[in-house]
Amino acid sequence: MFSAFKTKYLANTYMYQDLTVDYVYRMWKSKSELSKFTPLPLYTREKTVLKRLAKNKFVNENCRGLFTMSEWLAKDMIENTNLPAEKVHHVGGGCNININLIDCSHKTGNKFLLVGRNFELKNCPLVIRAFKILHEKYKDTELYVIGTDIQNIPSEYKNINGVYYPGLLPYEKVAEYYNLCDFFVMPSKFEAYGLVFAEALIFGLPCIGKNIYAMPEFIKHDFNGYLINNDDPEELCSYMEKLLLSQDRIKQNVKAMQENYIEKYSWDEVALRMLEIFKRDGY
Repeated sequence: MFSAFKTKYLANTYMYQDLTVDYVYRMWKSKSELSKFTPLPLYTREKTVLKRLAKNKFVNENCRGLFTMSEWLAKDMIENTNLPAEKVHHVGGGCNININLIDCSHKTGNKFLLVGRNFELKNCPLVIRAFKILHEKYKDTELYVIGTDIQNIPSEYKNINGVYYPGLLPYEKVAEYYNLCDFFVMPSKFEAYGLVFAEALIFGLPCIGKNIYAMPEFIKHDFNGYLINNDDPEELCSYMEKLLLSQDRIKQNVKAMQENYIEKYSWDEVALRMLEIFKRDGY
């Protein structure tokens, strides 16, 4: 975004983003739980952030339009960053998926998947605690946590029956786990968008997320998965158990929507939505 700061074409420029400097700054200032996931404490960076805020404000006020990945961000930009609604456009985001890799023939109905690099932010500890409860009752269940180096995982979450850490994998290997597993569970503490939910749905996996930020945009409760409201392992476990026991209904819903997901979360569709805005604005 900041490369456009001094361009003479800013009045005819559109910005596409998944988060704003303004939201990050408000998060820091409020000292919310999410602030601990920033690289450095606010007091060491505030001058830098304020400069970026000023540039961001200038670009927002002088560009032609703003595209967002999520509906959540579009709403936040209008209600909290105080940008005019006619300037903010939700267009979604696309997945770089090779649909030829989709193969549901290896699924056995008992495997859960989580894909995320930040162990705490993606709420992996909650998922593991919930899975431990589930595994006591269903001994054949398995949980695969992809994206986190085993060296960075707290010792209390290692060596748990049924939990596996394949590590950080290239896309082709991640696709193998989408094909292997049956359900996707990632009740993140924060998701500005969350393309992994779109990937999971395209691969046919019902999803469990949290009823905050952009996650409800992907997950329709009791249709293609479930949304939890609290960081309660018992609540999460109950929905994981529901997927195990009522997987045919939810899986059929996801399967029936697969072509829709492939189209909706493609970059071609995102580009078409942008083109409609360009035309509407007279270009």
